[in-house]
Formats: sequence, structure tokens, C-alpha cells
Amino acid sequence: MPLLNLLNSARRPATPSGSQGGSGFVSEDQTPRERAYGRLAVLLAIAIAALALLMLSGCGNEAPIAAQRVYNLERAQRRPIPMRTLAALVPHDGQVWFFKVTGPDSRVGSYTKDFEQFLDSIKFEDGKPSWTVPEGWIETGSDAGQLRYATFKLGPRENDPELTVIPLPTQETVDEAYILANVNRWRNQLNLPALTPGELAANTVSREIGGEPGTVVNMVGRSTFDKIAARPFAGGGMGRPRGAAPAEAGGAMNQPEQGSAAQVRLVYDTPEGWQPGQLNQFRKAAFDIVDGDRKALVTVIDLGPEAGDAMSNINRWRGQIGLGPIKPEELEKDLQRIDIGEHPAVFIEMVGPQSPDQQTILGAITLVDGRPWFFKLQGDSRLAAEQKDAFLKFLKSVRFEKQ
Repeated sequence: MPLLNLLNSARRPATPSGSQGGSGFVSEDQTPRERAYGRLAVLLAIAIAALALLMLSGCGNEAPIAAQRVYNLERAQRRPIPMRTLAALVPHDGQVWFFKVTGPDSRVGSYTKDFEQFLDSIKFEDGKPSWTVPEGWIETGSDAGQLRYATFKLGPRENDPELTVIPLPTQETVDEAYILANVNRWRNQLNLPALTPGELAANTVSREIGGEPGTVVNMVGRSTFDKIAARPFAGGGMGRPRGAAPAEAGGAMNQPEQGSAAQVRLVYDTPEGWQPGQLNQFRKAAFDIVDGDRKALVTVIDLGPEAGDAMSNINRWRGQIGLGPIKPEELEKDLQRIDIGEHPAVFIEMVGPQSPDQQTILGAITLVDGRPWFFKLQGDSRLAAEQKDAFLKFLKSVRFEKQ
């Protein structure tokens, strides 16, 4: 007998001629074989019903597959989040000291008072700062490969904010233009618009730090994961070194290995008339160019990821010769693609405002093993124009030899 018929017969009430003591599910006038099939059908129906109930109870808490939310990591990484930067720059003894912490506003904002107390405690002696570490901060040491004089974790958790202390050499006056260029570099990292010279005072605090005139900023903007993680040339319009793998989407170019700067030796041909200049811990090469009372200085410096992106550094150079910051779309037309040795680079020529001591900067930037190298000629505008060809030949002669 087909199963469907067995199920139907099993559910029929007993006929009037059936036994008064019948169950109502199986008729007494059926054959023993039919009654056995009927009982089997009842048990099978019960089992199917129980299985259906179990399946429904197991799925009751889950949304239909089509309605389930799929977590999109890339979208989460690029979602703008409120970010805060607390930073100070202090000139002292031929260097500018940068104290900076950046992170989610919900975390960094709670350390504002500690940051102020830390700045209050700073003292300079023999060209170097000392300080009192706020309670709960953990000093993790220095990192010469990334120019960090000191690093602090502001709490015990792995994702607590980090404050860095970085000295950078300077031979220029730390004036409003220098400060503006660095403040705008920090603002760019937070997707904030650049300030004009007239807006600088309202957006910074001038105060004494370690007996020196310091500048402090406390600003909140919005940033994204990929911008935070970006290395020095993110968005800077540069190609990658020949043979290097492309950066992953939303990520960055190859990060330098620890101590990679010490593994590269700079080799070059010195142009005629260039005299050896003063070296320091940052300069890999330096030359003085002198023609009467006209002077220019050529420097070669490699920095770590804290150097900032290409756009920020070019705007910093512009500030050094009295020019205001420009936007990426304005910069593109001024950049030239060149090669420094075997590495692609960008070259730019910037001429300052007309004046008796008008200054020009010829600059080039490239990446070597993920580290940015800055080649710069700055000096008298007429002398710089005369030395442009020699500077470009110098760049072409450069070789980076692994030690």
C-alpha cells in the first residue's frame, strides 16, 4: 500500500462496525497486515513532525541567509572615525623637538591633562630633554632607525595610544612659516583643511616648554584606517621602486626593516665646485655651493615613517621659502618624474616670493627599501637656477649600495 494511503487510512476514524474499544486511529475490520502498516505510518508521522519541530527551533534565532549581515572589513577600515592629535614642537640648540600622540578621540582625549603635565615637566640639558613620566605611562625606549628619541605607551593595553618624541635638525629660523607648515602637515593627517597664516594663532597655543618658546596643538578631525596606516608617500603621487610588489589596497608601501638605513651606503659623483658640507646624525651627504656672496646648501637625508607623506613635506619646503601650502591637485602640475639611481622619484622646483634675498628650493624624494630619501638644494634663487643641471646630474649619479 502506498505510504500516502497508509497515512490517510491511519488518520480515518473507525467504522461503525469496528470494536467499541478501538483507538479511533486503526479500524478493527482491517486485516492484521493493514493494521501493522497503519501503526508504522503513525510512528513515521510522529517522527517527521518531531524532526520538523527540532529544525524550526534550531533556526528560530537566525535571520534568513539573504538578510544576514556580512561584515565588510574593507568598508570598516575606510569608515571615517573621530581622531585627535595632541602635539608640541620646541626648537632647541639647532633641532626641533616634536612631541606627538594621535589616535581615536575617545582614547586620546582622556590624556589631555597628562600631556599638558608632561610638557610642564620638560627640561633641556646638554641639548637633550628630560621629563617626569605621568602615572600609568610606560616608556618603551628609543628607536634610532625611526628617529624616535623616546616612545611612551599611555596605558597598559596593547591598543592604548602611543606618544613619540622625535628631534629633527634645522638650519632655518623656526618662525611662523615653519610652524604653519608642520601644523598643516598634522591637519592633513586628520583630513582637516590647511590653515592660512592669519588662522594659525587661533588654532595653536604658544607657551614656554623647557625654557624655549613652544607651540602646542590639540585638534580633532576625521581619519580612516588606511590613512592612519599609510607610510610616508601614501597619496603622494609617487610610483613604487622598480621590482617592488604593489601596495595592498588600503595599505601602504613596504615598511622598512629595523635598522635598514644602516644597510645602505650612498654613492654619487660630486659636481664640480661643490664643497663638502657639515654632516650630522641625519645627513647622509651635504655640500656647500658658494659664488661670491651667493650661497646654497645641498643635503641628503633619509627618514623613517614619521617623515609624513610627500605632500606634507613639499608644503613644509614651501613654507621655508615664504610660500603658502598648496593642494594635491595644484601640486601635480609642478611635479616631474625622474630617476634617482635605479629608483623612481619626484622632482620639484619652488621659487620664493620676489625679494633681494629670494630663495629657491630644488627638491627630490624617492623610496629605498620603504624609507624616504630627501635630496634638497636650497639657496639664492639665481645660484639655484645656475646649479639646476648639476643637481639633476648629481641625482642621476646616485647609487644605493647594500652593505
